[in-house]
Amino acid sequence: MLEAIIFDMDGVLVDSEKLYRKIFKSVTEELGGVFKDELFRSMMGIPESKGLPVFHKRAGIKAPVHVFIEKFNEMKSKVFQSLELNAGIHQILEFSKNKGYKLAIATSTSRSDTVSRLESLGILGYFDVIVCGDEVENPKPSPDIYLKALRELSTKHSEVVVFEDSKNGILSARNAGVKRIFGILHEWNDERELLEAGALKVFKLPEDLNSILKELS
Repeated sequence: MLEAIIFDMDGVLVDSEKLYRKIFKSVTEELGGVFKDELFRSMMGIPESKGLPVFHKRAGIKAPVHVFIEKFNEMKSKVFQSLELNAGIHQILEFSKNKGYKLAIATSTSRSDTVSRLESLGILGYFDVIVCGDEVENPKPSPDIYLKALRELSTKHSEVVVFEDSKNGILSARNAGVKRIFGILHEWNDERELLEAGALKVFKLPEDLNSILKELS
């Protein structure tokens, strides 16, 4: 029986991965590093506090890490002003609320950034529980964030559906015991990788909106 739905935020609810890629690429090249999409994808689902130093090292950025992080945050504050809700998400949220499901977010993004983005897009009120990357000890693919979400929802892992767009996120949900995990496909992830990580099915929005609603019925 389905009691609750847990969403990742970036790449699932909001069209943010293209913005992150733009920032990573621009700042990396500005500071003398080498940007590679493979490295960018490996950072998806990891909190900035942990991922940025790793990216800095692997991209061979010549400037000190604190300069990279400062430039990254400076550009992020400008670029994210154009953030948009993914097509079909509003319909999924409305459908889910009408069915009486509890809704949660399990995101690697910080609490302050998460609330700001959800408020700006007018969807903060849909969610009963929000768990953020700066509120757990171990990031995705550790199960910490999903275990915390399940506790706050007072829901068993067998009674939830998870929507994720990254390998790290899917592994995190799976490591927490969740079985019904669906991947959301976009320009910067890979269907095969999501399925191999443990997604039952992979959907693309808005093309597969009706199929998603059917899964939630």
